[in-house]
Amino acid sequence: MPRSSKPRKAYRPRPAGGVDTMALAKTQVAMLDQDQQIQGIRDARIGFADLRAGRGGRDAWAAIVGRLDVALCLAQHHGIASDRVPELTAGLQALADLFERAACSRSWTMRGPEISAVQRALDLYAIQLQYVAQGELMRAAATVRMRHQQVRAGNVPAGAIVLDGRAGAAA
Repeated sequence: MPRSSKPRKAYRPRPAGGVDTMALAKTQVAMLDQDQQIQGIRDARIGFADLRAGRGGRDAWAAIVGRLDVALCLAQHHGIASDRVPELTAGLQALADLFERAACSRSWTMRGPEISAVQRALDLYAIQLQYVAQGELMRAAATVRMRHQQVRAGNVPAGAIVLDGRAGAAA
């Protein structure tokens, strides 16, 4: 007696496109080594030194804001130094104040309280880099990039501080 339907093909999983998934998983959970930690904070530290001395500009400011946005995301969404969100927010607020003052006076020199707040926030980010896995850092950076794209598209979350059409800090 003939079959009424065709037999199904046997299941054969496809290869993962030549990617070693185990090696990828290991790098995602691996902690940052000392060189990666230094590299992750170097541009922000250089920019901070320039802004403190009055030599910095928008690029130095943007380097710091980018790192602190990632630090805030690590604290809020990944639980790394989550009890320090107010200090990270204070650092971002100090940078927002600096940006607004620079728009009027064209001076990127930081004031005393701003220096203290940003220094504390950068120190917290350096501590976060000691405890973050590579995958968590990549996901936090991707979240920040996505948030900035949303802001540029006009979807500004409540409480966000938007500077010059770009996400500068979240309060």
